[in-house]
Amino acid sequence: MKLSFSIVTGATDVELIDLDLTGDAATDLTDMVRYSAPARYNTLLVSGCNVHDYARSFIAGNETDAIVQSITVENSIVTNIETNGGDFFDFRNSDVFNVNFNTSTFNNCAPGRDFFRIDDAGTSTQTGLTSNITLDSCTLYACSNNSSRRLLYIRFQDNDIAVNNTLITDTAAEGYSDQSRTDEFIDFSNNNYFNAPTFYDSSVLRYDNSSSYTTLDPGYVDALNGDFTLTTQSLIDNQIGDPRWR
Repeated sequence: MKLSFSIVTGATDVELIDLDLTGDAATDLTDMVRYSAPARYNTLLVSGCNVHDYARSFIAGNETDAIVQSITVENSIVTNIETNGGDFFDFRNSDVFNVNFNTSTFNNCAPGRDFFRIDDAGTSTQTGLTSNITLDSCTLYACSNNSSRRLLYIRFQDNDIAVNNTLITDTAAEGYSDQSRTDEFIDFSNNNYFNAPTFYDSSVLRYDNSSSYTTLDPGYVDALNGDFTLTTQSLIDNQIGDPRWR
């Protein structure tokens, strides 16, 4: 079934669980989820879903005075989100305070755009509030695959970011971020990068400056057909990436 979701006033808590969600990337410029009205929203949960072939954004909000407390994406596979006319996770005039992506796989998402974008434009930025972003135990393949794009385009004035136990491969992205406003002290731990050298390159403003990252070839079984099963024992032992592939 081809569909997208527009979240409006009254939809305080939204759960998308165990769904196969298909966009119409060839003919319809739609997002998977978009906050479409100014309101106070509580939670969005995307869990156990297979999401694929959307033309614009995965999750987005561009309504002034739309404020979301928490967005969680877990145990999901997200493939071919083309980001024509928007970034992958795209909050510009809307605000979101807690973002948690975990135990999920992102394959060819935002091939020419930024992965996380949260701007300094909503009604909550510059008020002492913090936007928290966590990426944990995820596999990212060919995401933000453009030398002028970033994984963390975070400009909300106060932000706190953690990237842990995550496998990032096969991307020409500029790196994590070139924004001075992006968390200066990102919590990096136990990540692996392969064919993704800018993510630990000290010439990039925000890079993995931990002593715990590795640069091993994960030995995917068949990445081109969406099988990211690991064959590199060290990554399996260290529990890096989406657990489904270990």
